[in-house]
Amino acid sequence: MATDWTVIFHPDDLPAVLEAWKTTLSAQVPTAIIAQARLRRFDGAYRRFKIESRPLYDSDGELGGWCGIGTDVEDQKRAEVLLAAEQRLLELIARSMDLPGVCTVLCRQIEGLVPGALCSVLLLDTSRDRVRVGAAPSLPASYSTAMAALDIDRRTFAHRATFTVATATSEPPIPPCSAWPGQIRTFGLTTGWTTPILGSGGDLLGVVALYNHSPTHEEELIDRLARIAGLAIERAQADAALVANAAQLQQTRDHLAQAQRLSRTGSFSMNYEAGIHVWSEEVFRILELDQETAANFDTFRALIHPDDQDLFHETMQVALDTETDLDVVFRLVTPRGNEKFLHAIAQRAGGAASQLFIGTIQDVTERKLAEESLKASEARLRRANRFLTGAQRLSKTGSFSWVVATDEQDWSEELYRIWERPPAQGYYPHPSLLSIIHPDDLPAVHETVSAALSMGEDYELNYRIITSTGVVKHLRTVNERLAEITDQMVYIGATRTSPR
Repeated sequence: MATDWTVIFHPDDLPAVLEAWKTTLSAQVPTAIIAQARLRRFDGAYRRFKIESRPLYDSDGELGGWCGIGTDVEDQKRAEVLLAAEQRLLELIARSMDLPGVCTVLCRQIEGLVPGALCSVLLLDTSRDRVRVGAAPSLPASYSTAMAALDIDRRTFAHRATFTVATATSEPPIPPCSAWPGQIRTFGLTTGWTTPILGSGGDLLGVVALYNHSPTHEEELIDRLARIAGLAIERAQADAALVANAAQLQQTRDHLAQAQRLSRTGSFSMNYEAGIHVWSEEVFRILELDQETAANFDTFRALIHPDDQDLFHETMQVALDTETDLDVVFRLVTPRGNEKFLHAIAQRAGGAASQLFIGTIQDVTERKLAEESLKASEARLRRANRFLTGAQRLSKTGSFSWVVATDEQDWSEELYRIWERPPAQGYYPHPSLLSIIHPDDLPAVHETVSAALSMGEDYELNYRIITSTGVVKHLRTVNERLAEITDQMVYIGATRTSPR
């Protein structure tokens, strides 16, 4: 068997070719040979061929030779392999595989298509002029460490580039992207390529970095896979943004729920015509309903206090029939038997014809109870004042308070009557009071008051006044300083009329 022609076959494919040749020769009737194998070209490169060889017979039917043809199918086979690689990567992206996983598969695919190559995906850190390794499955851990500490110029990665690593016998050129060739020298590699990974908007996302022992011409292959890497990176960025937005939305929702709990205010939407209701958590809490309870108007209406049913429905009907808002305070009895005061406010959304209302329900029970308590206290106070006023009138005794520093006074009704001064004119200032006191009593009054004020003590007075109508009245005043007020002198006192 001739062997000179076998040297053009790739060593890995030669055994199969020889076996096929042997089989067809051993057949009683030689048959056509169809096989695929890699053949070496004149430049030493191997390319895949489809080989067809058919027997030639002479006029007597004797085998006279063979006729063969080889068809270069390298581009077709590589296109099929590349297409399969692209489809696999796209499927992984569609299945939401994480970015490191997709980048690792991409590196493995490129390394399978480019013999002897080691591949990595470097991702651009937009917050700093640094890169991080997205995947480098065949490179040592020291490569990732070196890349993470590498300062880069974005222009370095903006275009496809080639660099040569320094060796003992060669001087390297100074290429534009040779920031890290020295790092890979220890890996026994001499040549590297970078292909930019661009986003859909043309922005730089990273690079595919390829290293080998000799130059390669696989720009189209790497460009196509780099475009898929761009899709994977953008998908990962979109997923990360979605997660971040979801987290922010959840945080906002939590803050809103907390604010509603603090203010005891729940929010709701109600499509009255369609019967669609949405309640916040706080609405369920206010109504004391389990959150599994269906949110609907019938459930809510059943809880309204019987005495407030008409008020609520009349107000609700007005809001439905007109363009006015719903604003009503009513009572509600919860399933646990607790009576609450609620304030409901709702506005129509979507125009006058819309039956959609958005609003709030606030638990104002404490406020209403406080208001009612205040009203009751005010009523008691008014009643007590009436009794006190009546008692003072019967006993002809008026009461007052006096802030000495500001001469601010507060008189009871009876004291105004005693001094015959209309309440609308206000109290007498202290100097004016002295002018009304009987001249014969004024020195003793002045002396007693001055001595008491100088010492901050209590005092009593018996004196006469001459009213504006000329009536002389005999008065007795008792003044007591408030001991709990230490920073200034404040007195409370009583003045009573007596026959003499």
